[in-house]
Amino acid sequence: MQALGIDVGRLEDSGALHVFPYKDLYFKGSRFSIPNVMGLWKTLYEDATAKGFKGFRAAGEMACFFKEKALKELVEYERALGRSFEMSLEGICAYDANDLAEKGGLYLDLIKAHRSVIITGPAGGVVSSY
Repeated sequence: MQALGIDVGRLEDSGALHVFPYKDLYFKGSRFSIPNVMGLWKTLYEDATAKGFKGFRAAGEMACFFKEKALKELVEYERALGRSFEMSLEGICAYDANDLAEKGGLYLDLIKAHRSVIITGPAGGVVSSY
């Protein structure tokens, strides 16, 4: 982001940007816990709105679940995220299509867990489902 001219330090200081290593967000204490992660999202949302922001947006690179061999937990988490929040939260869950291709049936489970899906291909094509 800095290479693109974004003042990351200023955004972090203002509370407009938080960047977490995946272990600090998803696998704190070496284990995944949906209540812990959801609690963190709620805390971050409350902090943001207390600072005057109108909502909260999050993006997560989901490859860490493949790395940690936590695929069952991943599907459970994605389903939990699909339930309505009591807050204004929008999120993007980013997946590498190669990871998904290796896991077969997981692909459909994850698509079903999301309200909308955008799939881009190597040639830049986009397929979306709402």
